[in-house]
Amino acid sequence: MSAYKNLIREFPGRCSDLLKAYPAGKGTDRDVTQLLAIASAGITIPFERLTKKTYPYLFDDYANNPNTSIQFDKRLTSKFLHSDLLSAPERWYCGSLESVKGEPDTWPELRNPRPLPNAKTVYDIVRQMANALAHGGILTKGDPISQVIFIARKSRRSEEINYLMVPPDEFLIFLKKWFQFLEELHFDN
Repeated sequence: MSAYKNLIREFPGRCSDLLKAYPAGKGTDRDVTQLLAIASAGITIPFERLTKKTYPYLFDDYANNPNTSIQFDKRLTSKFLHSDLLSAPERWYCGSLESVKGEPDTWPELRNPRPLPNAKTVYDIVRQMANALAHGGILTKGDPISQVIFIARKSRRSEEINYLMVPPDEFLIFLKKWFQFLEELHFDN
């Protein structure tokens, strides 16, 4: 394996290559696992490295790449439902959960899930995914899996538990478009 010359520039493309080399959707029982494994790094690493921090961060790609950061911020502040990162907005859901006890198939909030509000930004959605992926807040619904659920607290100090729910095929579309967006970023160095 060759060394990374610039991780934040090269890594999304390598994640995208993994999706192309091992295409999901072949009906195997590992498709969702594959998507989550690639997403865990492919969403979390770029998000952490390219978002502005209010605390000292080891790798300050945000400050070191000001033009890239402007492009990234512009995308993150756009409305998610109007972005090109998804194909079927009506298949994305979010809301709050009273509890995460039991199985998702039994949670009352998921029986009639709330559609994603128009006000949600790309930042809101990607942050929810990144937090859930980084902290193991991933669950699934159905057998076979019909929904991937990203669960995270609203904030570090909040007791409110939020969920984001999407079918695996729509999540795959999101991942491909996310990597495409990251690969098209113009880096300063």
